Amino acid sequence: MTEPKDFLNQPALYSDYLQPFNEVIQSIGDDFIEKQVLIWAIIHYVPLTNLNSQDLHIIFYEDLVTRPAQEIERLFNYLELSYDQGESLNQKIYKPTRTSKNFSQELSRDSLLDSWKNQLSAQQIDKGMEILEQFQLSKVYEDNLTPSRDALAQGKFVLQSF
Repeated sequence: MTEPKDFLNQPALYSDYLQPFNEVIQSIGDDFIEKQVLIWAIIHYVPLTNLNSQDLHIIFYEDLVTRPAQEIERLFNYLELSYDQGESLNQKIYKPTRTSKNFSQELSRDSLLDSWKNQLSAQQIDKGMEILEQFQLSKVYEDNLTPSRDALAQGKFVLQSF
């Protein structure tokens, strides 16, 4: 999806969730990144207004990159499934694939997490944060634009609908 205004063509979605955001959605410009942030905000806003913190398990990409074994274990615990590592999970996770071998020297955890910041303008980042603020989703991120694990632990991600 590349056009957030397409969401406005769904009458039930509009009347139940998006009407308070009509101006934000209608005023989005042509910037691809800003449109993608708005789409992300919409598709996350709806479930977060409908579910309580016990009904969902949030996994951050950043945690999968920095601590994959712990995040997988946390997911298994949430699902109440047995967690049998068998062969070392870290060996499986960090085993290069045929396609990743060529890139392994270029990719580091830091570059996977932060490279996007060098590819966007300060204006795009600021506009993205403004969009997230409109949807009450800015509390998901700390000042350095990483997920707020404290907010997650305190159950602050479930939003109040308007």
